[in-house]
Amino acid sequence: MNNASDNKKINPKESTFTSEMEAVNKKYAKDWKLELLALSGFCVSGVIFIVSGVQSGDFLTVSGSVVWLVSCLCWMIPYRKFF
Repeated sequence: MNNASDNKKINPKESTFTSEMEAVNKKYAKDWKLELLALSGFCVSGVIFIVSGVQSGDFLTVSGSVVWLVSCLCWMIPYRKFF
């Protein structure tokens, strides 16, 4: 008996790549909440520095903190699929 599945050849590079991608996806599925929490903390620190810079009149601190905050928010964009 010759089944169609017997004729199927397995490419070792493809199977290794697939198993590695599955492992990465499993790790990412566990770690995304922790990474999102860390990014939220960075955003809060950016807001604190913006407020501090406005109160002291330091334009460089305000502008740097705005760049920091925008970067953190852009980094969070891929996480919107979890909400």
